[in-house]
Amino acid sequence: MFASLAMFITCLIVNFSPVLLDKLCPDCHGEAWNVPLAAAVALVYWIVFNSIVCYLITTWANQYADPSIVLGYTSFQPLTAAILSAIVVWSGYTKTHPKVNLQEPGWNALGGIAIIGALGLLTYDAWTQKKKERASQYQALDRALGTEA
Repeated sequence: MFASLAMFITCLIVNFSPVLLDKLCPDCHGEAWNVPLAAAVALVYWIVFNSIVCYLITTWANQYADPSIVLGYTSFQPLTAAILSAIVVWSGYTKTHPKVNLQEPGWNALGGIAIIGALGLLTYDAWTQKKKERASQYQALDRALGTEA
């Protein structure tokens, strides 16, 4: 709640201060709420998929998976975006559409190795925990049935 309120206040301050608006958005030419059609399409995509759909999927996943696993996989989103950007650039789309300002991911994309490694460790840990839980459940069942070995 506090973050939303802080963002709202910041938005008001920037929009009512021509100096701040020109500094933060020189392309706006004093009109902060004028959104070009090309930007509107990207904005709708961002709102629908990166906000609404992602939060719905995360909420759904929290019902069925361990919260630490769900949280861990949220770090996969930037890596996925970098991979998709690279695919778009390598496909030649940016050559046929010169107004598109996409570039290949740089050396920072090597951080994806750490993301994949950390997710592997997290998944392995969750798997071993489940394995231990199942083993203790089977032992408890054997004790209850009197069939302990």
